[in-house]
Amino acid sequence: MNRLTLVFTAVLALALAATASAAAGPIATAVEAAAGPASLTKYMPKDATVVIAVDWSKLAETGLFDMIEEMSDEDTFEELEALGIDIEEDITQMMVAVVIDPEDIEADPAIYIAVAGNLPSEKKFVELYEEEEGEEPESRKVEGKTVYDIEDVDICFLPGVMLFAPKEDVEADIANMLTGGLAANATLTSLMKDTDTKATVWGVASLSKAVRDAIAEEEENGDDETALKASALKSVAGSFNYAEKVALDVQIGFTNKEAAAELVEMFNTQVKPLGEQLAEMMPEAAELIKALKMNATGSKATVSMKLDRDDFEAAVESFVGMMFGAMMGGVEFEGE
Repeated sequence: MNRLTLVFTAVLALALAATASAAAGPIATAVEAAAGPASLTKYMPKDATVVIAVDWSKLAETGLFDMIEEMSDEDTFEELEALGIDIEEDITQMMVAVVIDPEDIEADPAIYIAVAGNLPSEKKFVELYEEEEGEEPESRKVEGKTVYDIEDVDICFLPGVMLFAPKEDVEADIANMLTGGLAANATLTSLMKDTDTKATVWGVASLSKAVRDAIAEEEENGDDETALKASALKSVAGSFNYAEKVALDVQIGFTNKEAAAELVEMFNTQVKPLGEQLAEMMPEAAELIKALKMNATGSKATVSMKLDRDDFEAAVESFVGMMFGAMMGGVEFEGE
């Protein structure tokens, strides 16, 4: 795998690491405001099932990237740095859209990624490619823009923005980004109106009736008699805000109130008890679980959490350290 392939693999991995039925005018205004200066929402396909936005600048403040490098014991972002990208300084925003095909729900969904910031120019990219490969990268014109095909990923350079459309085993078409725009998706923009789109991470998702019906058809072959089924999930809208007080706020919509009630019961009987079990071994993690709350009102369930930033970071280090320790043969992560 050459350096360019590694670069774009790293970007895609980071993106997939870690979210109004009114008149067209007001909807467009709300969408543009939510996206911030880069207006990345205008590159999200209008038929998106899920959209997740990340304020990368705020995320960098969490020390997440330093933690990843420290625990992996290697220069994880070396390939990005080779292109002159400072992972903490140069990327400002990222937005990811997922499109599920109701005609084939078992197929891999199409993924679309837009990244904004102080990014490599198209000219620098072409020069680096020619230096390593000895030839110009394959390209074509789409909606008047030059699109490069690199290792089954379509890449398009726009002022301050890079668009990625991985197309291996899926039908991701970058034209859907160049002619996209969530302003045309009244369902998702309606969910955005009740979501904190200024949060560090926010996301909205809506399963159309066609998708739910396709899932229900698959479920008919099973023996699950519970109300909490995938086909009962209608929408999700949530935000995670990393500030002095870390806050989580998620609204989950179902097609029936029984599913919402069952989710809350499962949370209270299976997740909440973990806090007591971890109290002695992982007290920081126990505090995080204790802070999580879930309630149901009609066909909606809400998940919320408020925790001091220091306590949240300690809990994350505890959880992540445990996972990395298990993967690396029992090596424990020690935070600073």
